[in-house]
Amino acid sequence: MHESASQRLSGALSACTQKKFKEGRRFCQEAVDYARTATQAAKQLPATKADVDQKLDSALADLRELDERGLVLAGEAFERISEAYNEACWKPVRGNGTEAENRLDRAQETHAEAVKLASMDQQDWTKATELIGDVTRLIDEARSLLRSIHELDKHLAQAKADATSEISEARADIQKAEQFIVTHDDDVREELETQLADAQASLKEAESELSQQKPNYLEVVRIARKANESADRILAEARSEHEAAERLRERAARSIRSAERSVSACKEYLEDHSSDVGSIAASLGEVVSLLGRVRSGRTLEEQISLAAAAQQKADAVLKRAQVAVEEEESARRRRAAARRASHDSWGTRSSGSVFSGSGSSRGSFGSSGSFGSRGSFGSSGSIGGGRSFGKSGGW
Repeated sequence: MHESASQRLSGALSACTQKKFKEGRRFCQEAVDYARTATQAAKQLPATKADVDQKLDSALADLRELDERGLVLAGEAFERISEAYNEACWKPVRGNGTEAENRLDRAQETHAEAVKLASMDQQDWTKATELIGDVTRLIDEARSLLRSIHELDKHLAQAKADATSEISEARADIQKAEQFIVTHDDDVREELETQLADAQASLKEAESELSQQKPNYLEVVRIARKANESADRILAEARSEHEAAERLRERAARSIRSAERSVSACKEYLEDHSSDVGSIAASLGEVVSLLGRVRSGRTLEEQISLAAAAQQKADAVLKRAQVAVEEEESARRRRAAARRASHDSWGTRSSGSVFSGSGSSRGSFGSSGSFGSRGSFGSSGSIGGGRSFGKSGGW
């Protein structure tokens, strides 16, 4: 900025010498602007340098911490897991230590370059700040690589502690599911038995891995938990299917009982009114036969369907029989009414016979007007009229 201001000032002097005052004024104004900017930058220089120096110091501290302590601890952890566990266990972090060292080396080189740019000789604060950002990124990557080693060390120790109990829990849950399926085999899909066999095979695989000299504990735990989860799901589905089968059996039982009631009602009615139902009685055999087929249904759904058909058939036959009986009763009532009308008419035409007349009420069977009155057989109006046994008219 200072150099730019000096150049503009020289340009202004040259323009004034050539009497180009307008151009000289413009150069003067630009020189002033550059000078002011340079002055402001000079005032901010201590703060800018202090900020860059602080970032450089912080990055250097992180570098030293990782180089002197982080790499050592991670190296010890890697040695521990590589000696104690199957190679497959620590394969995911193999090479992490080397990669972390490479990043720290690059970070140190970049940090040294940033220190030079931030010196008073170069004062390239912008470039120095960019390089400090690169240093921070490399440090973060190295720290992440080393952290993965420590995390794996912790997870492997936990898996080793959990392996035996995970297998025991899986075995218990598989046995529980197996016992339930055996007890309710007819209610459970064969597919669940196949899935349970797969879970048992997984459990054997986990047990086999655990028996190795250097087991892959992570794999043991993974397989055992998978087998356990499968057993839990299979048991839940088996219980659900058993409960559904129980509900279906109860529904079938209710349907059969309902059909039996309908068939029984139809049978009794046809037998009680055999003289009135005529050819309808022949349908009873079909109804009874249909009911007999219900319990021979291959599935509960088929039994429910047959029971519904038997009940529907019995109800239909009963309804036809009731209609036929009502028609016969109506016909009987009409015939009885016709006979009474004929009898009453016959008695009127014979009013002068020995069965009627004045002054002879005590001389004709002790009656007072008609056969079957109080004077004949102790009745009050008709033969058998006094034998009601206290029943209602419908009896």
